[in-house]
Amino acid sequence: MEWTLRALQASPERAARIMADDVYAYEFPPVPGVEIGTAYRPAADRSKVGGDLIDVYQFNNGSIAISIADISGKGVHAATRAALVKYALRAYVSAGLTPAQVMRNLNVLYMETSKFDHRDPDSFVTVFLGIADPEHRVLTYASAGHEPVILIQSNAAPLVLPPTGPLVGVFEDSHSRFHQRLVSMNAHDSTLIVTTDGITEARSSDGAFFYEHPMLDVIEENRSCSAHDQAHNLMQTALAFCNMRPHDDIAIVAARFA
Repeated sequence: MEWTLRALQASPERAARIMADDVYAYEFPPVPGVEIGTAYRPAADRSKVGGDLIDVYQFNNGSIAISIADISGKGVHAATRAALVKYALRAYVSAGLTPAQVMRNLNVLYMETSKFDHRDPDSFVTVFLGIADPEHRVLTYASAGHEPVILIQSNAAPLVLPPTGPLVGVFEDSHSRFHQRLVSMNAHDSTLIVTTDGITEARSSDGAFFYEHPMLDVIEENRSCSAHDQAHNLMQTALAFCNMRPHDDIAIVAARFA
């Protein structure tokens, strides 16, 4: 791959940026029946590469996979771990594994990788993976210690989708720990809002967390907006809340099902 050759010839920080440009993509091909909006903002310290990635893609059967992950650490190491997570998720889902099976296999792969990683053997990652079936209006998801995900449906309060398992990369006995949930979606106009903790843990000058109050209100106020506007309005409100100084990377994906 061209980006691999360029990364090998660059300085460590430049190599991380080259890899990040490929791994941390935030624009995706159109998906029929689903409007995708994304927003990304690096932490205040822009010299540190790493952290958050999102991915959206459709399969031949019409199902849509939406994933988001937050890798521990920064720099080249975090970028290489992010590449592992992104493409492992795609491979496992493409092979027909359920979200829970994907998390179990990803955990095994991640922990095996960590055994041979002397620089960062304690690396871990939070992951959300949702597979939506627009035809049958169901969402099957697994969340490995990730931030709560919000599902907006017409004429109903936002539904919070909690984690279904622990962090990836922490527990070896993964088979009994990672689970999944199936959620019904309304016939029309359901929106999935997925973020990383750069949003939920954004802090005001007095120490309040964004998730404690404004976040759900902002999501409610923007429910009729396009997916693009929902993602960007949430981002801008969070940035204003923390005085434009986020302490962690922020990634948002809004998937609005017609």
